[in-house]
Amino acid sequence: FTGSETSLYARDIQLNKTVLKGFLQTNGYNQNIFYLKPNKLFTLDGFEVTEFGIAVSSYNPNQANLQLGDRYKITVNNCNFHDSSYPFYFEHSTDFNVTNTFFKNLYSFHIDSKTSSLGGNPLTDYSIIKFTNSKFDYSDSNNGIMSCNNGQFDITNCVINYSGNYMVSFSDCRGWKLKGCIIKGLRSSVVSGSFISAPQIIEDCVFEDFSNHTLFYSHVLGLSTDQPFKISNTIFKNSLNSYEIFSGNNSFELDHVTLSNVSFSNNNVFSFYQGSVKITNSTFENLSGNNNDCTLMQNVTGNTKIDNVIYKNNSIPFL
Repeated sequence: FTGSETSLYARDIQLNKTVLKGFLQTNGYNQNIFYLKPNKLFTLDGFEVTEFGIAVSSYNPNQANLQLGDRYKITVNNCNFHDSSYPFYFEHSTDFNVTNTFFKNLYSFHIDSKTSSLGGNPLTDYSIIKFTNSKFDYSDSNNGIMSCNNGQFDITNCVINYSGNYMVSFSDCRGWKLKGCIIKGLRSSVVSGSFISAPQIIEDCVFEDFSNHTLFYSHVLGLSTDQPFKISNTIFKNSLNSYEIFSGNNSFELDHVTLSNVSFSNNNVFSFYQGSVKITNSTFENLSGNNNDCTLMQNVTGNTKIDNVIYKNNSIPFL
């Protein structure tokens, strides 16, 4: 503090930094910094956090005497996590909210909701994860940003520079949403994993300079199609050697989407293995393929609706 502040939020966190560091243990690993207690809200606000083994961790469910319905609760705001190992490692259902925070060159967040081992209901006892107005710079890292078992996540108004392995990988996902995000430099999938009939939504986003891998894998357990994969008001642009934008077995909807100046090295742009397809109010322009078999849509088996679509200056066929 400078001494003239009248509240915590008047502090200039860039000028007056508070740095939290782990320390090197005798086994050669950096120490964890915080352990969470169940059902108690833990808040980190205005810190720079580095040189940790795990910055914030829950206890193993077998060691924490957890009861049915117990949850971990954490809020992170105005922080900077960088150049260390796991920022967060949770092994039980967690309410996790992050705002205005910067992450750089870290291992992936690990969130594993093991409530079913306590005899709980895995359909209701799962983690809820939210990132808002934050930035991720993993351009020099091969690690994913997050792995999640039995959770739901929303990423809103974030900037993501990422070139590592799967950005988000999960099993038994309860739904996810990307809204208002700018994502650049992808060399692997944005989201990949299995769902249990859950919403998958992309709104108001921009994807640029992506290549080498399918962006979105969507495998819905039980081949359910009642929750379509939806993309709206979103731009995919300026990319070379891209693979598929989407590959999945559920219904698919595009509305007010622009796909421009992208070359594809795989043999399709969208691949469908079950469910209906709906594309409206969208533009596809200056698309090319390195494979003679490349098409915009492949394996369409359900009902298809195409309305008010512009398709021009492309060297690949629509179907």
